[in-house]
Amino acid sequence: MPNMNLSILMFSLLIMVRIITIKLPARAFIYASFIVFFLVSVFRPLESGIDTAFYVARYIENASLTHSQFLDVYFSSDTKDPFFYYLSYLFSLLGFNEQAWLATIAFIFSLSVCLTVARYSKFHFLSFCLFLALGYVTFSFSGLRQTIALSITILSIPFLVERRALGFWSLVLLASLFHLSAISFSFTWFLNRKIKLIYLIIIVILVLSATLLFEHQIRVLISIFAPGHLSEYAERDVALNYTLLLINVAMVTFVLVTYFIKSINLSGEKLFLNIMILGLTFQCLSLIIAEFFRLALYFNVVTINLITWSLHYYETRVSRPTIYILILFSAVMLVLKSTS
Repeated sequence: MPNMNLSILMFSLLIMVRIITIKLPARAFIYASFIVFFLVSVFRPLESGIDTAFYVARYIENASLTHSQFLDVYFSSDTKDPFFYYLSYLFSLLGFNEQAWLATIAFIFSLSVCLTVARYSKFHFLSFCLFLALGYVTFSFSGLRQTIALSITILSIPFLVERRALGFWSLVLLASLFHLSAISFSFTWFLNRKIKLIYLIIIVILVLSATLLFEHQIRVLISIFAPGHLSEYAERDVALNYTLLLINVAMVTFVLVTYFIKSINLSGEKLFLNIMILGLTFQCLSLIIAEFFRLALYFNVVTINLITWSLHYYETRVSRPTIYILILFSAVMLVLKSTS
């Protein structure tokens, strides 16, 4: 079953769960959604993820190695993020098979998503649909190393919001052991400051303009100044299409326009707004170098909740349901378009 068929299945199950739990407390829907995400991820076919079969084969092969052999293979070579493989090796020594390992990753991922939606979203169903439409779930079927890293950075968000440095930095550093790109999330610690809304709008315009008009110059700068593998990627002519960027631009525009026309005090949302803009920046750069999409994943996740905050400010009985339906319809169309 292709990835996107799984997305349709998951979306259908979310609708069913929402209908069943509509008269129950919000936590009932959160718990049920967790079960949906977890079970679909656990029982997905291995071919649903491009790299899943590779990771499973590695898991099985590594289980037959002695500890010294494993260290020679993974810590004496250029293996990326060997901590992931080392943890999976220790997991196999406990007698768990590869399915249990995949289930553990699915549990961590599903838990992190449900916790952040439960804590920060004002419309849980909409946030889950946007999370699904933006491809996070299908990405988790393949990029196992970064899925763990992404899950840990999501779990670090409450520590970031509450300015608890030890918890935040510990989780970000732990995430970077699974995928080095997660260290980029450390920038969010310095974004907890109020920036005038007009400046945020100008930043969005400048980022979009620079990406579209100065692609070659940006690629050259990255190849010169970016560290390690990122500079190597700059030499490859591989980039993503405009679909995800347009969706991110639409969501960011909706949020900024809402805050502008409603003259909302940004004191409570300033951190998430700044993270959203940084995510859009990386998403723009993915048009030039595809690997920036991996960085955008860490930051764009706040948008699925922030957009519900914006929707919450439309208080009339007509405007809020209308906008809600339009956003939900767009998310559904994106999932369906991805299957074609």
